[in-house]
Amino acid sequence: MQGDRLPKLALATGLIGLILAVGTLVSADKAEAADTGTATPISLFCSNWGTSAGLPGIQYCVVWNVASANGNSSNFGFVPSGYTLVITDMECTVVVPDRENGRCDLISLVNYNYPPPLPPTLVETAAVAGPHGWAVAGVHLTTGIAFNGQAIPEIVTNGNGLTGTLQGYLIQTPTGG
Repeated sequence: MQGDRLPKLALATGLIGLILAVGTLVSADKAEAADTGTATPISLFCSNWGTSAGLPGIQYCVVWNVASANGNSSNFGFVPSGYTLVITDMECTVVVPDRENGRCDLISLVNYNYPPPLPPTLVETAAVAGPHGWAVAGVHLTTGIAFNGQAIPEIVTNGNGLTGTLQGYLIQTPTGG
């Protein structure tokens, strides 16, 4: 019995190490901050997708926008100084050939140096396309992935990206003292 748990433990340890290398799992105090109102819900969306000659068959979000309460939107390229962005949800709509998987990957471009390959995938989700080739893939994380003082994570797709959404919280980082 114990021998069966060892490979699973090694896999879990490796995955946690990967996440901690490129992002951070949300700790209990950040989750509590979200519950006490010191965190601001945030919704980022992308409808402007681009391609790169070095990454054939891959599309990525060119410009992220943040939606405001009054319905306007503005560009959002970096986590503001003094804040942590916690991603809890991701969704994208892609067009792929009928009945194929439309995939949506969340990656971190922090410390990424072009050219490819792409950095490791933090979260991957996929859905089978319907008869017209549209696939809507989404995922909700029971724990979030935190990014602070750096570029926001990136969504990449294996088809023609139509929409991409990241949701979570913007939490003010406590100052020392």
